[in-house]
Amino acid sequence: MRLALVSLVDEDRQWFKARHGLEATETCRADSFCGHTICGQGVMVVPDAAADPRFARNPLVTGEPHIRFYAGAPLVLADRHQVGTLCVIDSSPREGFSQREAEALQLMARQVVTLLEGRAARQQQRIAQLIAQTTTDAFVCADAHSRIILWNRAA
Repeated sequence: MRLALVSLVDEDRQWFKARHGLEATETCRADSFCGHTICGQGVMVVPDAAADPRFARNPLVTGEPHIRFYAGAPLVLADRHQVGTLCVIDSSPREGFSQREAEALQLMARQVVTLLEGRAARQQQRIAQLIAQTTTDAFVCADAHSRIILWNRAA
């Protein structure tokens, strides 16, 4: 595939947080294929965007990057919110995106989510540590299993 993207989708925009083969860092959600992907279930495959009524007049199909083939897997967080996609794109139409390829794309999307959620957890821990270090009150944090994971000197 010519392009590969990890995107996050908000109400108005699609943000490319990792990309290969594309210089743009964002697009309008109305033009995004990924906005359609997160509204559905599972992998969305568009074998030929120029022949698909949803996308035939899309500026990303008629102009740069001339999308013809798209396959995207939603990024599904632990709370079940679909926040973006991992997708592969080509400027040539393709037939026969196999079940095995779809499963591989879903697996990679789950790996992206694991990395995103791990980063968020690390940021939350850093914030808790800063609070613990700066307050004179006793401060104790426990995880979901009631194990103490952080405390300050006052505690």
